[in-house]
This record gives sequence, C-alpha cells and structure tokens, in this order.
Amino acid sequence: MPPPTPDPVPTPAPTSPTYITEDIAIDTIWNLAGSPYIVQSGGNVLAGATLTIEPGVVVKDAGIAVFGKLIAEGTADKKIIFTSLTDSSDSNWSGIEFLDSSGSSIKNAIFKYGQDIFYLQNSSVNISDVAMSDSISGITMNNGILNADGVNCVGLEEECLMVYNFSTVDWKNSNIDYRNVENVSGDAIDVYMDSVLNISNTVFYLNGVNHSALSTFANSKTSADNLEINIGDIGEYDYAMDVFNNSNFTLKNSRIKNSSSLYGASVSISDYVELYPLSVLNIENTLFEGGADFGIVAYNNENVSVKNSVFKDFNVSAVKNYGTNTINAVDNFWDDESGPYNLLLNSDGLGEEVSDAVSFSPWCKDEACTTFGTVPPLIPDPVPEPDPIPDPTPIPDPTPVPDPIPDPIPPIDPNIVTQLKITTPAQTFGINIPSNIVTVEAQNGLGVSTKVASTTYLNLSSSSPTGMFTGASASTGLCSTDWTKTSVTMAKNTANKSFCYKDSTAGTPQITVSTTGLASDSQVFTIN
Repeated sequence: MPPPTPDPVPTPAPTSPTYITEDIAIDTIWNLAGSPYIVQSGGNVLAGATLTIEPGVVVKDAGIAVFGKLIAEGTADKKIIFTSLTDSSDSNWSGIEFLDSSGSSIKNAIFKYGQDIFYLQNSSVNISDVAMSDSISGITMNNGILNADGVNCVGLEEECLMVYNFSTVDWKNSNIDYRNVENVSGDAIDVYMDSVLNISNTVFYLNGVNHSALSTFANSKTSADNLEINIGDIGEYDYAMDVFNNSNFTLKNSRIKNSSSLYGASVSISDYVELYPLSVLNIENTLFEGGADFGIVAYNNENVSVKNSVFKDFNVSAVKNYGTNTINAVDNFWDDESGPYNLLLNSDGLGEEVSDAVSFSPWCKDEACTTFGTVPPLIPDPVPEPDPIPDPTPIPDPTPVPDPIPDPIPPIDPNIVTQLKITTPAQTFGINIPSNIVTVEAQNGLGVSTKVASTTYLNLSSSSPTGMFTGASASTGLCSTDWTKTSVTMAKNTANKSFCYKDSTAGTPQITVSTTGLASDSQVFTIN
C-alpha cells in the first residue's frame, strides 16, 4: 500500500501594509511580516522608547521625530528601505529628526525620494553602509555628534552633509556623487559655526553646479586624509575646497583633479579680516591636477603651508598669494625639474607659475618626493558607449525632393518663464558698504513678469573675487547679515526675489543671476 500523500504546505498570505497612526511610547519592533509600514500620522519615537526596525523592512512616508532611540540595522542582503509613499519622485517624505536623542544606530539602509533625510539637534547617531539618493539633502547637524562609515550620497539636490553649531563628525569610506544632477544648490559638505569634521577615504564627483566639495568656515576645523575630488566644470569663482573666517583645514594624501573652473581654484583660503582672525591651511602629499586658473589661492594674509605635493596644468598660477604673509611651499614638484616659474626668483623655471610672496625653494625634481594616496572609487566611472556603427552610404534619389515647408513659429506661451531680469537700476556705493536691495524678476518670452511653477534656485556670482552676497527683504528694504550666500531661492508661485551685494575692492564688478533652463541677466555696479 503506497504511503499517503502529504497535505500541501499552505502558501503564506501576501503581506499587507501596516499603517502607523500614533506615536511610539513603549519599545516597539517593526518586523518583516508587517512590512511595508506606512506612516500616516504620528510615528514619533517618544523619550524613553526604542523603535527597532528589522532587516528587509520597507518604511514609507516616515517623516518622524526621534526623542528616544531608533535601531534600524539591516544586513547586506536584507537592507531596510525608507522611501516615499509612491516609491518615486512623484512624492517625497520629510525625513527623520533626532531631537535630544542618543544611542540610535542605522546600518545597511537605503533612503530615497526624501526631502532632508536626517536632521540631528542635540543628538548623537551612528550610521554605516547607508545610501541616500534622489532627495533634496542628506544629513544636517545642529549641535550633534555623528559617526559615519560607508555613506553613499548619490543624486542629491543640495548638501550631502551640513555640520554647524558646535557639531562633531567622524566620516570615512564614503562616496558623494553629483554627476547626474542637473541643478545643485550649495556645496557637497559644509562645516561652520565652531564645528569639527574628521573625514577620510572619501571620493567626490562634482558635476559643474556645485559651489565646492568641502567648505570650512566660521571658527571651524576640518582634518582630511585620503580624499579624491573629481571636480568637473564648476562655476567661475568656485573651488574644490574653501576655508575662511578663522578656520583650520588640514589636507593630506589626497588628489584634486579635473577642474575646469574659470577664475576658480582647487583650494581657496580667505578671511573678512575686519571681523575674523586669519585662517590656517596645511597641505601635504597631495596631487593638484589642474584645469582651473589657480591651484591654491590666498586672498589676505592667511597662514598657508604646502609640501611634498604635485601641481600640474593650471591656467594662471599653481599658487597665488594676494597677501603679504609668505606662503611656505617648499619641497613640491611643479611639473618640471627646473622648478616653478617666477619672474623675479626663477625666470628660467619651466614648471607651473607661482606668484610673489611664495617660498618655493628647494623644490622636488620629480614626483618621487610625494606619497599622495590613492582612493579607489566606490562608484565606477560609467562604461563608455561604443562608437555607433555608421549608416551605409545612401543611394542618391534620382528625383530631388523639395525642402519641406517649415512649421510656423509657435506662439509665445505667456505662462512659461523663459528668462531672469534684474529690475532695479545699477548702483554706486562704497567699499564694504552694502548695496540697496537688488531685485530679480522671472519673466516670460514677452518680458512680462511671470510666476515660477516650482521652487527655483538663483545662483549669484560676481566678476570680483572679493564680492559678497546676502539675502534681503523686499518689504522692509533691509539686507540680511549672512554674507556667505552664493544663491537665493525664488519660492513657487512668485516672480521676484531680492538680495544685496557688497565688495571689499574698488572697481566695476559685474554681477550675474542665473539658473538652469532660463536666460540669465547681469548688471555692473560701481564700488568707490
């Protein structure tokens, strides 16, 4: 008698969403059986409570605040995913705020289609093997502590990391990639207001619209080791790195490559000397592979030292000193054994040019004196497209075909913005004196004021390297006090935005307002 046929194993029921509508006041676990978790309201982790999210769970629309503790630790093959309700750019979620919280940990997680992914205020968090993509910004620190290992920021519209107000960050083994972003507002990383960044083993890919890869200012400190910065075509006065306003920057064992910035530099150091003590810049064992006008440029009398480094292919000067405090640049290779060119001190030098007030002797005869590091890219360069197969030679048509009648020129749509226009008249004002407010207007093809259909970032630039911008209120006619602005935001369904300008150098600078997809506008001011 044959054995009985066993009953079939029942097929598990498909997973149904779990809707979150209340705050979390006690220790709670979100597991795979309840995935996806959709946060409709509440979801905040209250003080004293811990929310644990298990590997493989999907969380949608998780705009929550964590006062207690969040433990979201996936695995390499079961990552936790935080995404928007539709899992597309058609919707986004507001991000996770850590407020007066400590002890949270996030590992092997993916964050996408968000606004500002993380905000830390008076909080400490550990993150590792985390990817953030297709969102507005990554991590913002306000008096927080962050340990980050293995972060991939890809396709963000604003900063990957913003560190301010007495914050401290240890950041390593990471990748920041803007190559496929059309409109970027701001730097890749900002460190300011008495904050500290220790960064190592990180690759940057900029795409032409970042202002810089790493900016350190306002009494802050950055220590950088083993970075690779692929600059691309950044703006006219932008930099791979900039340091200013009583800050300290140390860079070693790194590579800064492929800049094509007109007037810009690989590294800039400057200070508003009437407000801040001078900054300090120390560089060693680093490759500066040019394309920009300058390798290192110092605007005042900052303390600058660079040694055991290599400078190649700069349009104007490898090291430019506008101040009188001598830059220590000995023991570097200037791309020729004869040393750098300087009209007074080494007119026979065939290497990169250096300005006056730069001490460059002795110099290296070749690259052997350097030991700059190599950082393997975490995201490979795209595979080049194969050359197209040419079409076969066409057989000529024995009877010529008349040219088609061109389509009529389409009418101008009065509701579509096509250009920016500075509507206030050109101004004359003194050195370091703020201008009156400058107003820029969005216009259609007929030159008529037209509201923008979405939030629009307006990039501000000046032909003067000492020019500064800040926001302004059109209603009060007053300038703001933050003179570090390089862009302002024109809100959705508005047509005007105001800003102010000042300059520490007399002259006739040309200021330009621009944004992707619209015709820009410029105006010349007189500074006396």
